[in-house]
Amino acid sequence: VTSLDSYLSYTGNFSDVPSAIAVSDANPFFALIASPLAVHYDSDGNQEVIPLYIQNFSDPSRAVTRAISDQINIPVDMFMEDTQSAEAWSIAIAKTYWSHSDAAILIQNDEIGYTLGVIATPIASYLSIPVFVTDGANNSVQALLNDLGVKLTFVCGDTLKGYGTTLRFTDIDD
Repeated sequence: VTSLDSYLSYTGNFSDVPSAIAVSDANPFFALIASPLAVHYDSDGNQEVIPLYIQNFSDPSRAVTRAISDQINIPVDMFMEDTQSAEAWSIAIAKTYWSHSDAAILIQNDEIGYTLGVIATPIASYLSIPVFVTDGANNSVQALLNDLGVKLTFVCGDTLKGYGTTLRFTDIDD
């Protein structure tokens, strides 16, 4: 059995990061996908934080618009609108912002996966690795995991197939 400490040596490298992120409130998975971009650690262990706004794009709240334009005043340059699925956004975000990653988090695209993903997503932030929400049937996810050099996947859910070495979470106690 491999120790937990050995998993903490896996990490990812960004090719770029946005200045600020706005995600649609229409899909709760979107915030999980964007979280490791919004909060991550550099190679020296220093935390980097980018604003992450969850908003209704057709009717944004005054609190969000005020935070974006008046209080934080960092221009949003990445928008995750409700124009594609969580799986498609997972692929697009990983392709755009990661140049390499030893590991990734795979989240089953259902309520169980979401519940486990909320708990596991901080791992992605700590290790600077991408989050993929998937039902497991898409070969594009596996092809991208291969392209990024992923060797380990943290899997949230009981029906989702892992990739490489797999550490599976099937309930909140895991």
